[in-house]
Amino acid sequence: MSAVSASARWVGPAALVVFVALPCILAALTVANGLRWAEARMAQAGQAERVADIERRVRSSAVARPPALDMDRIYLGATVATLARAELQTRVVDLVERSGSRLIEVRADEDAPADDPLSTTVRATFETVQDRLVDLLAAVEGGLPLLRVAGLDARLEQRRETFGPPNDPRLRITLTVRSYRKGGQP
Repeated sequence: MSAVSASARWVGPAALVVFVALPCILAALTVANGLRWAEARMAQAGQAERVADIERRVRSSAVARPPALDMDRIYLGATVATLARAELQTRVVDLVERSGSRLIEVRADEDAPADDPLSTTVRATFETVQDRLVDLLAAVEGGLPLLRVAGLDARLEQRRETFGPPNDPRLRITLTVRSYRKGGQP
């Protein structure tokens, strides 16, 4: 009897665990999994909205055309050769001064090449440092009217004057810039 009473003693708590605690644990796990699934659905819906927004922006940018380039803006404004040289010279002087370089000399080539009578060339000599030279070249080739670097000669200056950042070698640059006029008189 003592063996039966010992096993009967465990039957009540075991039944309580099996019939009450186990279903409560399973219900809690089901609720937790349901909440995770709901979070996953909300995250998926948010991602779907973001993808739809990106697709909408891509479609709208593909439909929108870039503004047409005014072909007259790529040429110098002057149609006469002497005025075109003066305009190009002014633009080159302005670009050199805006770069923070020290201008030494600017001269325009008087004779246009026979094979390209609408081109105009200017040579500028100036002192600068490497960083300013890179910025100047980007400004020359990146704007309108179209300016093209036709030649560049760089020499290292040996003089030590206060110009530019310390420990940055000073360069003497001779820059040849070419541009074009639309037409008109020679």
